[in-house]
Amino acid sequence: MESGRLLRHPVRHALSFSAGIAVALLAVIALFHALWGLGFSVPAPDRVSLAHMVIGQAKVPPPVACFVVALGVSGIALAAAMAGGLLVGSAGLVSVARIVCWLAVVVFAARAVGGYLPQFEQVFSLEPFHTLNRLVYSPLCALLAALLAVTARS
Repeated sequence: MESGRLLRHPVRHALSFSAGIAVALLAVIALFHALWGLGFSVPAPDRVSLAHMVIGQAKVPPPVACFVVALGVSGIALAAAMAGGLLVGSAGLVSVARIVCWLAVVVFAARAVGGYLPQFEQVFSLEPFHTLNRLVYSPLCALLAALLAVTARS
């Protein structure tokens, strides 16, 4: 019986899958930002290496900036979970969650595209960030934008 139900609602299951992947990725991103705000350097050996790795600058942003990003990304994860049907909420909350997801789509898509612009690369030019941005960070932002768009369309 359960397999018959899966066949009747493939869009709902794809939506839940997309939302689940987005929520998992966003949770990991939020966790890293919170750890950095607490002073951890993971995955780098020290704070200077961390700054070079994750922002292409000489210094890591202050803890409050890391916590603000962690909180914002956690909010997007929560919105994706609600818009994707992983959390139950009123129709009004689900509508707000979808709007949050669409706003996040714009932000992540802009970051994905912007990460390849020469102006961006001039400001954030230190290695290994420059290489990681091209191979990991910008594509990850594009993936998040796509997953959140699928989730928000529900």
